[in-house]
Amino acid sequence: MGRFSGHERELLAGIKDQLATIRVGDAPIIQSVLAPMMELLGLEQGLIYSARQEQTLSLGIFATAGRLCSSSTLAREADAMIRRVRPYMGMFNPARPAKVQQNRSMTFLPIRQEIAAFHDRGKFDRYGVERDEAQTMLAGLEQNAANFANAGLDGDWQVRVLVCEGASLLAWVGGFREEPLTVREERLLNVLTPALQKRLELERLLERGPQLEQALVAAMEGIAGSAFIVAGSGLVLEANSAGRTELDKQPSQTRAAIAEAVATQGKRGPFKATPVTAPDRATLFLLIARKSDRFEARLAEAVKRWELTRGQTAVLALVLRGKANKTIAAELQCSERTVEFHLTAILAKAEAESRADLIARFFLGE
Repeated sequence: MGRFSGHERELLAGIKDQLATIRVGDAPIIQSVLAPMMELLGLEQGLIYSARQEQTLSLGIFATAGRLCSSSTLAREADAMIRRVRPYMGMFNPARPAKVQQNRSMTFLPIRQEIAAFHDRGKFDRYGVERDEAQTMLAGLEQNAANFANAGLDGDWQVRVLVCEGASLLAWVGGFREEPLTVREERLLNVLTPALQKRLELERLLERGPQLEQALVAAMEGIAGSAFIVAGSGLVLEANSAGRTELDKQPSQTRAAIAEAVATQGKRGPFKATPVTAPDRATLFLLIARKSDRFEARLAEAVKRWELTRGQTAVLALVLRGKANKTIAAELQCSERTVEFHLTAILAKAEAESRADLIARFFLGE
């Protein structure tokens, strides 16, 4: 962590520990990490929200705190900006954030100064937009300035990271303060981002519900590769299709790898480990196979065996990684209907009845 102070290292470690543990019955994780994140970055107003793209873009889980404006005011103004998206929400497109803005800390001038600087620069590389898109983005910035003023934030610097899964936005994480972040503080946010991304990807995959253990079991079939829920002793309680296949084909080797993952909290071996805790219950672990060269070899074999086209291959690779059709469409920059068309063809060629059956056949080599 370089030259971070002892207090900064302590705050970072505490936030990462929170992000690395699923606690049954807790509020969404973003609500619990906001306050320590504000302290870590010296923010006077903190803000985290997720945006969901269904028929229209809508404000998802929302958390805000700070002294600059009330939560209700900031929620109202942020929601107004999201509902007005066509397609830019200020400096980014929430339906498909530019690659240069994904998963990295960015600091912006107070809104009116940012608009003036945009005019002066005449360069759009910072935002990742083409010249013909710049005027659309600038018009959105002009409209947003009124919302910033309503919230009393028009004189403050903005810092944020767009936490993304591929090209799909998971959450806007950041806030406001009277002075720009220092280089060290920007590094702190960049160090924290991978942990935020990993947790938000997991929550998006599981679609966190009131009964998290049931949601974990139900969602495991959508996880690419082998996945298990295990007790602290290493006893396998649940497994997805790929996990059951691996246990059947290599029982001793798989159980040894599971035991290593539990013993090391996923720091070694082929599985990532996420603790799952609940009141008056022993801690369980969600184990998910890490990506490996073997996966790529299996994918090449499946492509040849099922005689897949290039488009079908791209869709299959993302299906096997647990991506939803909407996310696949965003990453491949195609329509969701095109993804559905390719997936239907893949299921027919693999003689699979469902996504889960397709994943099982992939790992069985059928």
